[in-house]
Amino acid sequence: VLASFLWVPLGTVIGFVPALLTRYILWISGVLASVPHHALYFTNPYLKYWLVFLYVLFAAAFFLRPKARRKYAVAGVLAAGAVLTGCGGEQKVSSQSSQVFAMDTVMLLTVYGDQAQQGLDQAEQTIQKLEKLWSATDENSEIWALNHSGGNWVELSEDTREILSRGLELCALTDGALDITAYSAVQAWGFPTGVYRVPDEAELERLVGTIDYTQLELDEQTGQARLPEDMSLDLGAVAKGRLGEVLSQDLKELGVTSALLELGGNIQTVGTKPDGSRWRVGIQDPNSQEGGYLAIVEVADQAVVTSGDYQRYFEQDGQTYCHIMDPA
Repeated sequence: VLASFLWVPLGTVIGFVPALLTRYILWISGVLASVPHHALYFTNPYLKYWLVFLYVLFAAAFFLRPKARRKYAVAGVLAAGAVLTGCGGEQKVSSQSSQVFAMDTVMLLTVYGDQAQQGLDQAEQTIQKLEKLWSATDENSEIWALNHSGGNWVELSEDTREILSRGLELCALTDGALDITAYSAVQAWGFPTGVYRVPDEAELERLVGTIDYTQLELDEQTGQARLPEDMSLDLGAVAKGRLGEVLSQDLKELGVTSALLELGGNIQTVGTKPDGSRWRVGIQDPNSQEGGYLAIVEVADQAVVTSGDYQRYFEQDGQTYCHIMDPA
């Protein structure tokens, strides 16, 4: 605290109060209410003079007798409270939220700004549209049609062609550690239906021969795709990531600069928080019984994606089996 007071003369002379030291002073006064330091300083052109005043006030209180010091401290608290109240009013931004169940998960969408409701309405329509195209279990979807085409070419929409192209890129990038044609194995273990079972070794050996992303043909010229008859694909590993990209782009085109899209294990941020600070995304600790955090990351206009063995799994004969599996 004493070290921070030594900055008072310099801050007064140049008319600038370091944001970090400003945090310290307000923390001491007991009124720091999670207001980002840059929002606190830059939202009001007269705020820096208030903060210089607070520095001088608290510095003076430090060198006074205890009784007088208490009076200055109370004055400092009131002044700091006035500053925070003024800043809080300027930072208030309207928001709209909605909850959607799609792609086998609960999604929470929060959009800020004047276009929030329009953005939400459009986002919900996009989610429903893409789920109908990409579902492996919906008999009217394009993925279902491709899986049951008997090895024939299937005409696809631009959205489906794009996600298949991106999915194949990721398969190649991971050298097959990610393989979108592993749906036959996912089905064998019972994850799509919830009727779980453990395949025997002979069945697993047979399934390996039906998993090979290089056998999926995508013709960009005709907009068609073809998959061998004994193979099937599922976009569960990439669908929410692509969905987040699409929703983010759509919101930006509407003029939205701040949104948080919780798409199950995928967190897609649009821009920054309304106050200009980065989003703080907590990563759940899979070993915590209380749901504690393993880490917290700060991001802006990016996605944070996790997947683990503590949500979708089953137990048999004392062994735990989850939906993440080695396609080899």
